[in-house]
Amino acid sequence: MDTTAAVLYSKDGYDTGGQRLLGRHSAGEGFLKSLVQHGSADYLYCCADSEATFQEFCSRIQPWLSQPRKVRWIKKDRPDLLSQPGTIYRPDPALADMVWARRFVDQRAYSVCGVTHTIATKYVMDAIG
Repeated sequence: MDTTAAVLYSKDGYDTGGQRLLGRHSAGEGFLKSLVQHGSADYLYCCADSEATFQEFCSRIQPWLSQPRKVRWIKKDRPDLLSQPGTIYRPDPALADMVWARRFVDQRAYSVCGVTHTIATKYVMDAIG
C-alpha cells in the first residue's frame, strides 16, 4: 500500500482559472499542486467518474511535475480499490456518501478526508449537519 491520498477529481474543485474564484478553488488547487510536487508515493491516484475526467486530471497536474510520475485512475464506482492509496480526499466536507459506500467494502480499508471552508453553501452546511 502506498500511503497517500486518492484525489476525488472534478475540475470545479481544483480550478482557479474560472470566472468566479472562491477560496475552495484556491484550497483545492493548492492541495493538489502540493501533493503532486511533494508527495513521495509511487503513484498519484485520481478517483473520477469517467476516463475523460481522469485525462483532464492528468492534464491539470502535468505542469507541476518536475519528473514523470505514474498516475492511476480509480473509477468512482470502485471504492474497493481505494485501499491501494489508503485515503480518499474530496475538496469539500460532504463525506457521508463516501463513508456509506465504504461500509459495503471494508470500513478499515481506507480513510475518507475532506476540507471545510470558512464560507459554505447551503449544500455544504446541510452535509455537515
